[in-house]
Amino acid sequence: MPEYLTPGVYYEPTDATRGGISAVRTDIAAFVGLAERGPLHTAWPVESWRQFQSVFGDFSGNAYLAYCVKAFFENGGRRGYIVRVAHGDAARAQGELIGMDGSPTLRIRASSEGRWGNRLQVRLANGRSEATQTSGSQPADGSASAVASVVGFPPGSLVRLFQRNLSGDIEAYRVVQRVEPVGGYLVWDSPLDVLPMVLAGFDLAAPIDLETVTFSLAVYENGRLRALCPDLSIVPQGERYAPAIINLPADPLQRRREPLPLIEVEDLHAGLLLPTWQDWLPDVDAATPDFSAGTLSLRCGADGLANLQALDFTGDPGASATGLRVLEMEEEVSLVAIPDILIRPAPPTVYDPLPQPEPDPCIDCPPPPGVLPLPPGPCPDIAEQPPVFSRSQVLWVQQQLVLHCETQADRVALIDPPEPGGAQVFDPSQVMGWRQQFDSSYAALYYPWVLVTDPLRLGGQVVRAIPPSGHAAGVIARTDRSVGAHKAPANALLEWAQGFSLEVSEEWQALLNPLGINCLRALPGRGLRVYGARTLSSDPAYRFLNVRRLLLLIRRALYISLQWAVFEPHDFYLRQALLLAISGFLAALRRKGALAGATPDQAFFVRCDEENNPPADVALGRLVVDIGVAPVHPAEFVVLRIGRTEDELEITELNGAAG
Repeated sequence: MPEYLTPGVYYEPTDATRGGISAVRTDIAAFVGLAERGPLHTAWPVESWRQFQSVFGDFSGNAYLAYCVKAFFENGGRRGYIVRVAHGDAARAQGELIGMDGSPTLRIRASSEGRWGNRLQVRLANGRSEATQTSGSQPADGSASAVASVVGFPPGSLVRLFQRNLSGDIEAYRVVQRVEPVGGYLVWDSPLDVLPMVLAGFDLAAPIDLETVTFSLAVYENGRLRALCPDLSIVPQGERYAPAIINLPADPLQRRREPLPLIEVEDLHAGLLLPTWQDWLPDVDAATPDFSAGTLSLRCGADGLANLQALDFTGDPGASATGLRVLEMEEEVSLVAIPDILIRPAPPTVYDPLPQPEPDPCIDCPPPPGVLPLPPGPCPDIAEQPPVFSRSQVLWVQQQLVLHCETQADRVALIDPPEPGGAQVFDPSQVMGWRQQFDSSYAALYYPWVLVTDPLRLGGQVVRAIPPSGHAAGVIARTDRSVGAHKAPANALLEWAQGFSLEVSEEWQALLNPLGINCLRALPGRGLRVYGARTLSSDPAYRFLNVRRLLLLIRRALYISLQWAVFEPHDFYLRQALLLAISGFLAALRRKGALAGATPDQAFFVRCDEENNPPADVALGRLVVDIGVAPVHPAEFVVLRIGRTEDELEITELNGAAG
């Protein structure tokens, strides 16, 4: 402590990183699956069902993802990550705007792959213009122009200059490089051609009219206006440069903070050193197979479903991160599910044509025009359906999901069993056999499938059976938020559920529950409930899901909050600081009811002294903290060991050690 010689009030800064250990969120789920739109192979955060719809679209007969996400939010989920997957042949719908010289100038693409982009049309129009006129004496070399007002002409503005003189009507396009308010000068990117040096140049002694040149893009989906992008520019230095205004930022983290646009714009002339702005301007009156009446129709979008493979869900270890692998960098995820590996695509809904109204004999008018077919395009617009994966493929993907959770050691896999057969008689052998292929405390299996209201009315049915992982994730998230991860997420009411694909009786649950199969049951007078909270582990210490998830919470909180200890001098003060911080954190958990024991000594212990840190380890830069906790059930200690090397922090579980 510093020595103060004069009475007064003094401020002493402290290192806040050495404070207590904060709890972390455990209610965040991730879903990997199929959607009609949205970014591919990207962990995109959503915090509501409507936000999911705005990014990834609505329900689809070719996917369970939207249904499971809806179930997650309806049952108490508040934040999730969505990873949309597709095969490599998925493509974005696109089209090109033609410049004044007849060559392509801007390429317009749908913001994500999928056939949905074929429904987009982009209408081109001239934008708003600012106008002024030259006044006073002009620089003789044409490098700048003195104007009556510089308002509305910021640097980077594309300006059309035009004048009528003895040589006829002349015009030029220049970009404002710099604005000099004193004197009212606009400095150009290249000098103007002036008389008498050039016969067709500007007469600086006569007024020259100036106007800014912009364009606007209106985006329609199925004829409905969805977005309007006014006053855009083709000048990269301009503040309204079209790609910069419309496209998402290049930084992946910043991209996820911005609303997903419907289209992206590519400047086909970007990088050229000698711009000819008048030729690059999009031509409103151009005529091409995809562009007529000022409207561009996007084409060639493909969903990438027909050739979908199991590897598209898990990601290829030898390639860039795709599918499940993109979640390796998302540290706040605690629950993961891949419901669409079990997809059974439904046939597309066919609607009868609307009846034609009878003509009014009192009104003499021509019949309405028929629907004009689109001109032939470079690619067909084909509705794709995903394949039905074999049981061996489904098992492999789910085993990869469990391996992912075990490797990350901070999340749990929610396993969906294959859909029960059409028989109404309950046969547990199917799910029992499926469960026997897993043995991990990082996985939980829920059974049977859930019947939910289907807005699509597929096959004329008002309900659809979906995998239970979405409902389970929502119940777990709701329990975590209301009580804590130490509370078993069971005996909880299911929302947005009409029933189950099969009814599980009390006798059958007595058979399934000891195997770690969490049953969903319809209880008389109590509604539809989750009636199990076990993992798929054969280790009794990790039999209960709340025990596993409590330890994950402790592990993650310690790992995040104790990073300050790396590279600190290994001495008595460091060990005492760790003992104080960890003991305070565990005591807070005990007060919340997360740990068993009538006293703190019965609930947990923390050891960090010379006994588990001998001089030989200290000399090697190692520090060990042994932590034992007694979860609410079972009431035996499970030990965590924190090990610090010279440059990193490691936490290891030692199962079954006594306190």
